[in-house]
Amino acid sequence: MKKLVIVLLLGTWLYGCQSSSVPEPENLIDEEDMVEIYYDMQVYQAIDNSMPGKLAEENILLPESVFKKHQVTKKQFEDSDYYYAQNIKKYKKIFEEVKAKLEEKKESLKEVPQKPLPKPKS
Repeated sequence: MKKLVIVLLLGTWLYGCQSSSVPEPENLIDEEDMVEIYYDMQVYQAIDNSMPGKLAEENILLPESVFKKHQVTKKQFEDSDYYYAQNIKKYKKIFEEVKAKLEEKKESLKEVPQKPLPKPKS
């Protein structure tokens, strides 16, 4: 009997993790657009990490610039992010697509011919 109760509780918990109890927001950003937004955030973050201050010099502020580029508001993004986070399968799919897109970009950059570094002046 104890095992049955544990199995039922575990099943209920797993079912609860899969179904979204959060209602779909009115201004939901579709999954494809969320992929593009997260992709841009990752690219801009990588630029900011590798060249500190470069984005600020260009007046690119994170995440505001990404929201402006994709014509979404911070609230709309937050509501959509929260909604997708309640559905693990959709959320995981979004981030798998972001990862694949980043990997594809990384591979394409390997094909770019590298210029030799200039020789130091003596």
